[in-house]
Amino acid sequence: MFGKLICSLLLSLSFLSANAQQNAAKLRSAVGQLISKNLQNDKIKDSTAVYATALLVDVDIVKGKQLLKYEFNNYEFQRFFSDLSALEKLDYSSLLKKQKSGKFIYQIYITVTNSTYNPAVIDIETAEQAVVKLLAQATGERESLGSLMIKLDKKVYH
Repeated sequence: MFGKLICSLLLSLSFLSANAQQNAAKLRSAVGQLISKNLQNDKIKDSTAVYATALLVDVDIVKGKQLLKYEFNNYEFQRFFSDLSALEKLDYSSLLKKQKSGKFIYQIYITVTNSTYNPAVIDIETAEQAVVKLLAQATGERESLGSLMIKLDKKVYH
């Protein structure tokens, strides 16, 4: 009987762990989709470039309510996005586990190619790889929510 109880408890714990991991993966995916959806391509200059930033997300649970603060580590980057307030509606509990607060980071890289005004001055593929490597470990005390590489093609096709 004791063995059945232990086995049942272990199965329950493994199910809860797998469910929490699945919820965390869904959250990470939802953050990436939200960022992609709210990118305003027309706000980004028509010049071949590589942009890199991080979205910093702080979550606190106060009196059972989730409070969220988010900002870009480069304030100028905010103008590229229409509205990210939907981040506040996502449930971060799968990442917080039983903690009352958490600090997260989502790295964003944007490459702009085929510019009319500033054609390929740099090898964009090499630049992308360099940016990813440069910022891959730059999370500090924040847990990574993932990263997103966005490629914008500014060429006008007829």
